[in-house]
Amino acid sequence: MRRREFQPKPDARYRTIAESDIIELLLLVSWAYEVEAGQGAAARAAASAALDGWIGQGLGFQSDTDGRRLFDPVEVINFMKWAGLTGADPYWETHFVGTHRGFVQEFGPGPDGGLQSSAMPPRRFRIKLRRSFDLHGFAEGANVRLRAPLPFAGTYHRDVAVTPILPEALAQQAVLREQCLELRARVPHDRTITIGADFLITATDPTGGSALLAEHERELYLRESEGLIRVTPRIAALAAELSGNTGSARQTVGAFWDHMMGTLCSGMIRYHDVPQDRPGDWVLDNGWYDCQLGAALLASLCRARGIPARIVSGHLLYRVQPISHYWCEVWLDDAGWRPFDVICWDLSRGGRDRGWAEMFAGQIDYRLVVQCFPLVFTGPMSVHFPKAWQMVQVAAAGGVDITYTNAEDGALIYRDHAEVESLDEASARADDRRAPMQRDAPLPSQIDYEETRLF
Repeated sequence: MRRREFQPKPDARYRTIAESDIIELLLLVSWAYEVEAGQGAAARAAASAALDGWIGQGLGFQSDTDGRRLFDPVEVINFMKWAGLTGADPYWETHFVGTHRGFVQEFGPGPDGGLQSSAMPPRRFRIKLRRSFDLHGFAEGANVRLRAPLPFAGTYHRDVAVTPILPEALAQQAVLREQCLELRARVPHDRTITIGADFLITATDPTGGSALLAEHERELYLRESEGLIRVTPRIAALAAELSGNTGSARQTVGAFWDHMMGTLCSGMIRYHDVPQDRPGDWVLDNGWYDCQLGAALLASLCRARGIPARIVSGHLLYRVQPISHYWCEVWLDDAGWRPFDVICWDLSRGGRDRGWAEMFAGQIDYRLVVQCFPLVFTGPMSVHFPKAWQMVQVAAAGGVDITYTNAEDGALIYRDHAEVESLDEASARADDRRAPMQRDAPLPSQIDYEETRLF
């Protein structure tokens, strides 16, 4: 049962995103299949009508000097979900939830059919990632360090092949590190640089594996303070209350999961509002988490009860929505690392559909993994996020654009572009013998990583 005080709180400072971009965001998350089927005009009209309806129900906006409406994407998405939870508008359940269930079902049946490891055979994927930096905050000729994420071999994928993509004039200044592609270069006259890579991976079922966790690993994944994972007195008290006399670690994690699915909300977050020393407390006060804060909250609750847990990030491999994403992994002594993804909150209509709530609780579908905290991460670079920033995801050129901007002036920080293609066995073998995608200016040779178990 959600408390009334969890109703989303607006902040006019963040109403900086053009209405056209908000419509494109709604198309991606709730009309993707209609757009793909050539019904884009009708879908756009329906999304626009829904937005007008929410304004009539109290959704706020600002107007620029030309009278055009500007919105906060966090406010829009969370307003839509709250309206669905309270019965004020069926859009979230009908379009958002339905679309996301469609993504999941591309890889297999829904909860009625189960998502068993036997139903998740290894599958070959071709992935394109590009990261475009806006460097107008730097002087021409200034030295900068830029990074883009790379996949690594492990339980989520094997047979990883990487083709770096770089501006031809800068190719020799790049270094392919284990966790990222790094470029050290001087800022060009036009102040823009795009780097990235094309990947081939064989995605696999990540569950199972060794049931032994080394003592130093157990210590690492039980630390009470690590980034957004914070075991505060309040988190410890809630963990003790929820676990009660459940006994096993599996039952304890299940109690945490039920609480997160049934009493809190999953949406978008303004990270400027979240205190870095007690992010979990903020979630409990405000009632909302996104995929990253949700993963951190679950990991914090687990660590509070002596259950090792960590945060993993990467990309979903859904054909029409390969967005960046975070989830949690929990160590169970009888089963090894088990993934838990709060995307289940939307799939289950806020925990109301039990099968969907458990869809990714201990199991998961195909994923691209690029970070596993705290040991494997892309790392710092010259481009930094301001205190207040915005993120908008829209469909673009066969994939998605994930754009990060300064909330105060709308300036671009960087933009990621991702595309995913699932390959059958025959085309995968042929694809391994040719360039994985059209290249801009790759390094001289394709680089294949040896298979290394990092998970």
